[in-house]
Amino acid sequence: MALVDFPERDFRARDIARGLGRAADDVASSIPLVAGSRSVEASSLPAQLPPVYRTAYQEVEKARYLGAFAPGNVALASFDHLSFGVPLGFYSLAAGTAQGGASLAKGEYEEATRQLAPAALLVGLYVGGTGARSFRDMGQTRREGTPLQVTVPRVEALKAVLERLKSRTETNSVGDLARHLQERREAAVLVAEWGEAGALALHEAGGHPARAQALLAVRHGESARPPPKGGGGRGRSSSMLDSAGLPAEVAEAKFRQVEAEVGGARLSMDVVALRAHRDALMKAAPRGAEVHPLWSDYLAYLEKRAAEIQQGLASKGPLPWAGYQLVRERYARGLAFEREMVGILEADAALPRAQRRWLRDFELPRIETHVGVLKADLRFADVLVIETRPAPGQAPRVETFSFKSRDFSRTEVGALKRQMNEDAGMAMRYYGETLSIRRPGIEQLAQVQRVRVVYDGGSLRPANPKAERAAVRETEHEVEGVEVLFR
Repeated sequence: MALVDFPERDFRARDIARGLGRAADDVASSIPLVAGSRSVEASSLPAQLPPVYRTAYQEVEKARYLGAFAPGNVALASFDHLSFGVPLGFYSLAAGTAQGGASLAKGEYEEATRQLAPAALLVGLYVGGTGARSFRDMGQTRREGTPLQVTVPRVEALKAVLERLKSRTETNSVGDLARHLQERREAAVLVAEWGEAGALALHEAGGHPARAQALLAVRHGESARPPPKGGGGRGRSSSMLDSAGLPAEVAEAKFRQVEAEVGGARLSMDVVALRAHRDALMKAAPRGAEVHPLWSDYLAYLEKRAAEIQQGLASKGPLPWAGYQLVRERYARGLAFEREMVGILEADAALPRAQRRWLRDFELPRIETHVGVLKADLRFADVLVIETRPAPGQAPRVETFSFKSRDFSRTEVGALKRQMNEDAGMAMRYYGETLSIRRPGIEQLAQVQRVRVVYDGGSLRPANPKAERAAVRETEHEVEGVEVLFR
């Protein structure tokens, strides 16, 4: 039959009523009582079939019920129900868990961790291993053909991954992670793909999958886009200099700034002792460190710092392993925030001037990132905005942005004011007043009209809003020409 032989009729008024009726049917079908009554109504229909069709229908129904109520399927369905709506659920994670068990058997611990972490997160949160142990005790794992027979013997491995997640995050972080997985399918996909690393990044990003992906891109040397569906290992290098997609000198400068700000203990400045310590770590790494994606970077960091000390270029010893992890976490978080802010500024620049929030003082702004500027010394401004359509006879307007991802959530008022004053003073010193812009194509001596220090907001903001506002006012009063904001 040709579709052209059946043209669509014109609109009729009763079409509206029929559409409303269908909408009401859709709503009613979501009500358990109505849905149940329709199931009862449907159960009477097979009796009206001809005998041959009725017999075939009964055989299919019998096979379906036997499969649905097989012990293994009931066990997996119960686990899936306990996920309380997590988009991927236990059943969808069963395959990854089975692969993780196989990786464990082969001694591929890093790959097993990645594959087992999503299941560990959910199993540990909702059943605490109790349900899985009960299945194991009842002998469910010994039943032939049951998908659970590979999954359940790995419960101890799942619990180990969960405990590691708890130890590396805050007390209630596992509950928060599960909530993020429930709310966004993208979050569940990210954790299923990246495992433990994805769970940690999602926690740090406050449940935002895109921001978590940016953190992972920085740490694991990948572009900030969703990972391929095929998965794959995560044993690749996460070198500091090439992981962020930044020029080497910019990445180095940013890392050194974060590393210099971290307090706490440092290792020896004695080169011989430092290299002996590194050799000892290569032979016997701390528990779990050898499979950590940053471990090879840390060993290279120790060797580089030893060489700098020997050449007289370093004033501090290197950080211990725990301190280095903290630095890399802050470094990655800062770069993720910077990328987010650059995207916001670019979107703002694309709006009509009257609708802009950030760049309203520009007619046609040009946004440049990591611009080399010379003042007290050569520094790299996070963002420099320059007017490309200045008024006749006037110099182009120039503004600079400095992005800071600092955790002020538990900072007391005095320390908060001191840190803001220090950040604003440094921003004015290096990126304010008169600058020599060194980037080819826009090289010039420029007068900066405004310097903005933008802090990462959300869970990192000060807990006391009044203290925050007071610190901002005091800083802007003390350091004239700097505007302080929270994202």
